[in-house]
Amino acid sequence: MAKHEVTYYDTKEDAEAALELVDSSIDAYIEPYEDRGVTKWALSVESHAATSITQLTAPGASDWIATGKASRHTIVATVAAINTNVVLRIEGSIDGTTAFNLNSSNYDTTITGNGSYGFSYNGALTHIRVNFVSETGGTDATVSAKYLGV
Repeated sequence: MAKHEVTYYDTKEDAEAALELVDSSIDAYIEPYEDRGVTKWALSVESHAATSITQLTAPGASDWIATGKASRHTIVATVAAINTNVVLRIEGSIDGTTAFNLNSSNYDTTITGNGSYGFSYNGALTHIRVNFVSETGGTDATVSAKYLGV
């Protein structure tokens, strides 16, 4: 989810100088701000930092992650200590209670090797989570994940 930070400057020139130091891949803008009749300049920066999802060590769903105003969603799931396979489902919600599969074909994903796997979804959601549906061949697998919405 995006993190919104605002820094206030006494002059537009100071705000513009600070804006020059912001990485060009980050959304940032300057706007005037009135403080007791005095114009100050607000530098607003949207930083897109991934949110960690609690590691799953057995089948079950993670906690919901609030997506804010994001409409593009990415989850990277890292599977470790896999025996035969792990089945994952990335789920969305519009109320933080009722889950639906974000795969457009309504299929779960079967993973047969350790590694990181990316999932993306474009559309309005209020929450997203990872569901560790099942594992075959043992009980050692773990699923860690990170979410980024923009």
